[in-house]
Amino acid sequence: MNASELSGLRKIGGAELSHTISAAHLSWCFDPAQTRRLEASLALRSLGALRLARVRVTEWSGRRSTREIRANPEPYLTVLMPLRGSIELASEQGSQRVGKHELGIWDSTRPMSFAIGRTSLEMLSVLVPQRLLRASRSDCAGQHCSRIGRDNVLSELCVRHMTTLARFLDDELRPYELTISDLTTSIFDALLAGERGGLRDRHRLLADIKEYIECYIVEDTLSAATIADAFDITPRYVHKLFEPGGCSVRDWILRRRVERSTSDLEQSRDSVTTIAYKWGFKDLGHYSRVFRRVFGLPPSTWRLSRASRNSVP
Repeated sequence: MNASELSGLRKIGGAELSHTISAAHLSWCFDPAQTRRLEASLALRSLGALRLARVRVTEWSGRRSTREIRANPEPYLTVLMPLRGSIELASEQGSQRVGKHELGIWDSTRPMSFAIGRTSLEMLSVLVPQRLLRASRSDCAGQHCSRIGRDNVLSELCVRHMTTLARFLDDELRPYELTISDLTTSIFDALLAGERGGLRDRHRLLADIKEYIECYIVEDTLSAATIADAFDITPRYVHKLFEPGGCSVRDWILRRRVERSTSDLEQSRDSVTTIAYKWGFKDLGHYSRVFRRVFGLPPSTWRLSRASRNSVP
């Protein structure tokens, strides 16, 4: 049976929902007008030192600022998983949308907000006191408002474990609570360790890929697909590696081509068309558009400006 079809949720009005979550979970600031209209379902329980919450709600948002953080001085790490629907987590560093059977993480000591759209969300969240984790405070802060990708080898195990927790949320688990609490904490610790190791590996791999691009920059077949083949990874993962920098693989390749072409524009007498072809462009128009986007000038104008600058005694 699907976890989202199981019993254990009780219907609750918006005002009671916000009060209950702030009292039994963590303090939040909710929009009163939006909250009054809410109809939700909620289940809360403790599992040793952990706090579990399962909620079903539509079109809701909230935030935690300095005031709410001070109301809960003990640092917690929250791992959440939508059973259906999605939730957006946002911090000063950006936002992440966490979908069905994906994992999201946030740190209770950092400001944040969440938003749930018009599609119904059913979600399980687990609050873990950071003092129980082997991960450091800085490790927890580094995962604030993040989404754990499937490239983390512990991701599927954690999803399965949280799905099981959701199924037994309303069952009598008292004889096993400490064991299940320790198991859950250990899985989360391993998940965080995978992310820490994965981040270092990704940085190293990205540096290697950029070096590979420099070596094959003039090849007109250079693409995410050929890079993936060279490094025995998927094209999708190549794109994922470049995402944090805000520049796609294709844009990075094009940028490096025009940047490196400037030495020919400045030092050779070759035509702009010849230089464009030399650096992997199939036509002059495309080369000119990319060059203008990077330098703010067409290549011919840039060449003249450099020539006049160099001729000044």
